[in-house]
Amino acid sequence: MLTNLSQLQEYTGVYDDESMQLVYLQAAEDIVINYLGFPVLEKEYTTYIDGNDDTQVLLRAKPVSVLSHVYINGAEQDPENFTIAGEILATLTEAILFSKGYKNIKVIYTAGFKQEEIPGLIIMTVLRIAALLQTESDNNIGITSKTFGDSGSRTFIQTRKYDDYLIQISDYKVL
Repeated sequence: MLTNLSQLQEYTGVYDDESMQLVYLQAAEDIVINYLGFPVLEKEYTTYIDGNDDTQVLLRAKPVSVLSHVYINGAEQDPENFTIAGEILATLTEAILFSKGYKNIKVIYTAGFKQEEIPGLIIMTVLRIAALLQTESDNNIGITSKTFGDSGSRTFIQTRKYDDYLIQISDYKVL
């Protein structure tokens, strides 16, 4: 997981119903990963890409830490002939093109963040969304405000719209 139970509890000040809090965390993480378009934690990928007769193709995860192998039409290429910017794999020489074809480019690479290097903004986004999901508990689904006797009231934002939180991590999103 990108975050943990104690982080959510510290963030929200709620320390009960740990099994449900883990569900909120997992759901929030799923929302963030779906938005970003790739699993955030580092792993190795084997990707098949359609060639485009160009010097650039898009990978499906970032940041790329290791480019292990590149094959074009089954022929292995020297990884030193390529560079990576974000999720864009580009040739360093125009002599190499990603020739047009269906899934004719095979790339093996490692991408994502090590657990201790996950950007704080991604972690905070997961925690914020998990906290919103948690506010729906105790029959608060669909309620826009609630009064707590003498202790005040609370107005809830619309918990089904996470755009305001997700837009903050758009720089990490795969194109």
